[in-house]
Amino acid sequence: MSLHRSNVAIGYGSITVTFLTGTLQTYILENWEPKFPVTTIDRKDNLSQPNGFVQVDDVRTASATFQLATASQAVPAPGDRFIVDAAEYVVGEVSMPKTQGSIWKGTFQARENR
Repeated sequence: MSLHRSNVAIGYGSITVTFLTGTLQTYILENWEPKFPVTTIDRKDNLSQPNGFVQVDDVRTASATFQLATASQAVPAPGDRFIVDAAEYVVGEVSMPKTQGSIWKGTFQARENR
């Protein structure tokens, strides 16, 4: 385990990201869950019977639980941007943080910025 700025442990599988706009803060992200959705288009013959399909990549989405280093640290806001694995994401919906012991945590949804 490594330690975040306020000596809060970063658990296995967690990542840290620094936001590029808005809050310009670094956060620990737990439960980072990127999704790589596809759109499926069914193909039919002249009798409207299925005879195949094609799949096209859709916009990546992600969700995560963020930790605040201190209770006074700014909360990620809709429109804030960050990069993970060479993909830039834009924050959408954000929950208000709640305390878990001495650690403040919240969740957000994000979408890839193409």
